[in-house]
Amino acid sequence: MKKRVLLILFFLAHFQIFSQEDLKLRDSILKYRNSNPSLAIQFGLDYQQIIESKTPDSLVVGTHALIGEILSEMGLCASAINFFNRALELYDATPDKNKRDPKVSQPPWVNLNVGKVHSQ
Repeated sequence: MKKRVLLILFFLAHFQIFSQEDLKLRDSILKYRNSNPSLAIQFGLDYQQIIESKTPDSLVVGTHALIGEILSEMGLCASAINFFNRALELYDATPDKNKRDPKVSQPPWVNLNVGKVHSQ
């Protein structure tokens, strides 16, 4: 019984650290977006690895779109399109309860960014 309680506490603590780490990385992406975009992209790739097994939600979709925006601003259009497409895929895979507005079939800001990249 005691071992079971300790094991549960361990997993809860690990989950708490895990959930804080992805938020810290997202904050770092936002912080370095304009001052050091390459570093922001590195934080984005780290973020991507951490949330890989997580159920998608609006924050995950938005972060992929944010990475796409940074890549677009750096002139890396093909990579930007890949991140925008991944954001759309993640949005489709997001359960309705995790979406800001389940009635929206695709996030319009991502579609606008895709159009912006294609027009360059």
